[in-house]
Amino acid sequence: MLRPSVLFLAGLTAAVSTAPAQTPGTTPRDTVLWGAIIAAEDARADDMRSLDPLVRGVQSPDPFIRRLAVRALGRFERPALVFGIAPLLSDPDPAVRAEATNAMGQAVYRGDASMVGTQLMARLIGERDPGVRGVIAQTLGRLPYRLPDEIRTAETAVLSVASDTGAALYGAVRGIESLVRRNVSSTPPSPSTIARLRELVAARGPDTLTLRVRHLAMATLVAAGRLDTGLATQALRDPDSEIRRLVAGTNFVADSLPAALVAVLNADPSPPVRFDALRAFGRRRLATDGCAVVLGAARDTNPQIALQALDLLGNRCGSGTESAAAFLAAEARRLRSTLADTGWHRPAHALVSLARIAPDSAERLLQLYSRHNNWFVRMYAARAAAAIKDSATLRRLAGDAQDNVREAAVTGLVAVEGHGADSVYLAQLIREDYQLLRTAAQALDSTPDTTAAVALLTSLRRVSREQRETSRDARRALLDRWARLAPRDQLEGVLKFYLSDYDTLIARQAADLLASRFGVTYRPTPKPLPIAPTPTPGDLLALDRWTATIHMRGGGDVVLRLRPFDAPVSVARFARLLRAGYFNGLTFHRIAPNFVVQGGSPGANEYWGDAAFARDEITMEPHLRNRVGISTRGRDTGDAQIFVNLIDNWRLDFNYTIIAEVVSGMDVVDRMLEGSVIERIEFK
Repeated sequence: MLRPSVLFLAGLTAAVSTAPAQTPGTTPRDTVLWGAIIAAEDARADDMRSLDPLVRGVQSPDPFIRRLAVRALGRFERPALVFGIAPLLSDPDPAVRAEATNAMGQAVYRGDASMVGTQLMARLIGERDPGVRGVIAQTLGRLPYRLPDEIRTAETAVLSVASDTGAALYGAVRGIESLVRRNVSSTPPSPSTIARLRELVAARGPDTLTLRVRHLAMATLVAAGRLDTGLATQALRDPDSEIRRLVAGTNFVADSLPAALVAVLNADPSPPVRFDALRAFGRRRLATDGCAVVLGAARDTNPQIALQALDLLGNRCGSGTESAAAFLAAEARRLRSTLADTGWHRPAHALVSLARIAPDSAERLLQLYSRHNNWFVRMYAARAAAAIKDSATLRRLAGDAQDNVREAAVTGLVAVEGHGADSVYLAQLIREDYQLLRTAAQALDSTPDTTAAVALLTSLRRVSREQRETSRDARRALLDRWARLAPRDQLEGVLKFYLSDYDTLIARQAADLLASRFGVTYRPTPKPLPIAPTPTPGDLLALDRWTATIHMRGGGDVVLRLRPFDAPVSVARFARLLRAGYFNGLTFHRIAPNFVVQGGSPGANEYWGDAAFARDEITMEPHLRNRVGISTRGRDTGDAQIFVNLIDNWRLDFNYTIIAEVVSGMDVVDRMLEGSVIERIEFK
């Protein structure tokens, strides 16, 4: 008997090959089938009943429906589905062909590029639509190649499209950037590719597409390590700040053009350029050139640059270390003792750096910080206490009311006391925060404490009863540490119980532990939690008419235009949560300058979010500056935390769901600091 997946592929291939040609837009959209496609994609199942909407979708006379269906097939990331996707490469509608091309690449995300590379190259020969040619080129560039010959063949094909213009050129340069970034260590780009990239960097034009091509070309040259003095000098004077930023942060400039780097750091009008220049200086020049330049940057009017400089001053810089310590001590003494959302960042960063280079000075200030009303300040106090090896303060902070403070203290105690503080780690296992539980469980690895196994299992069972998918990382750590410590006669029964866990990865982990300890193969039989209802087409059409406005405490609004057709399930959940007031009062807990800001966690950390995981909804849309994505910790682990791209983050493409874009208020996003508070989010 044929397996359901085989029957599905046969039916899909037959359906696609006989689909009637239709003029795009002449057929009304089938909202019932549209909704069924959304539900089938979200279920990620492979039985015939759940996959039937996709079979019907690729037969639809409506190109909109065909595009959604083939996109869903790619999002499954199953190489076997390539055979069902491939026929849509010749669809009469260019948008469907482009989506099918991208779906081919997504289907082999973890697979073998050879499955699709040859088909895409063959399709490229006859494709005339510029947009589709661009998508073929960018897909060829991002495939997971295994052999240098495959990479060279793909490079030749993509480079042939790089002689086109417009959308085709843009897609080709996206493909080259991916190809080089992923493979430069094993297969450097050819001289022909480097020459074309240099031509594109030199091209000028006011249109957005030309600017993005320039940025991609320069980013690729940087990734390839192909800067030279002439190109770097010219780039540092370029009127385009993104070109300057890409080059200012390189080791090449720091090593070969240090005077130019300092000039950029002191005078460039763009804060992102100065920030990356400072990072490059700290990485390559601080030890030899001293603290003077970084001390100057610590007075920069841009807070992110100043904070980065304060962090760098925690590294010894020769004879300048004494002056750096005096400066840091003065900054650390500026902390006010009252609760405040702002005003604590400079003193807190200064204290941690001071603790690293002048521990005696930091110790005199530590009590003010460790007893401060603002928990962010106490968290930095724990980091400073770890640097000066103050066990007493760390142990006190490990009993703090705020779990992020506890987590920082436990992390410090692991470094300072190791298993001497096992009783402190064990005390954390009754807490709720998943980041803290994960850290405490990891700290108990190989503990000699005979009570640890019982405490770990008790914590694991308690958290498992909550049936929150977002507890996965904490539960995996608890299960692993318990299995290492538990008596052999208890292992089998407990691990067999978790073979049928609601989380597939926990069930697999239990099977792996059984195999490693008993040498017996068990088949995991997970029982997943029910899937939440998916949004209807009517819901998505309504969401498309609204914007979401993030009102920040202290002033400033960030207006988001949602993308419900690109990420229907993720956008619908975001809308549902903000209507319920879920985000009100939460923070942006992660500020990564020249990368992203991230927030929306009730625990103000990476490990606490909405209970259920959302499946990734990957599109061809690039992670440009102002795009809003869903944070994850691996595939299909979105927990409603969001991030905003501060720059064009090409390396995030095809990996993270985009739910919106900022249409107003990026200046507010740029000014965010750690702990910036979301007053509320509302629809308008």
